[in-house]
Amino acid sequence: MNNHKKVCFVIPFAGDDKKIHNLLNEMFNMSLYPNEIIIVNTNNVDLNLQKNTSNELVKKNISIKILNKSKLYPGAARNAGIDNTDCDLVAFLDVFTIPPKDWLKNGLKLLEQDEKNEI
Repeated sequence: MNNHKKVCFVIPFAGDDKKIHNLLNEMFNMSLYPNEIIIVNTNNVDLNLQKNTSNELVKKNISIKILNKSKLYPGAARNAGIDNTDCDLVAFLDVFTIPPKDWLKNGLKLLEQDEKNEI
């Protein structure tokens, strides 16, 4: 469906670890998964993933990077994520946004339709 384009989710993060774990756990219910997730941690404290979250990422073949970058605003954190991926497509999320189950699948479908309509 996506012509084998690799997709990365970039998530700026500054806050409660529970929120990032909640977002990651909700993403495991999506109909299509990204190839990579980059969390740009702007807290002054290291972020450690829970063991069950790490196991799900491995099981679903999702690569994860945690970039520790203190005192970045969300836009700069997103740019840091872009600079650290080699995926074809980048989508942005934040810990307050839980994507619908078919969000990535539908987004890729729209991009594919646009590519077919190009002259």
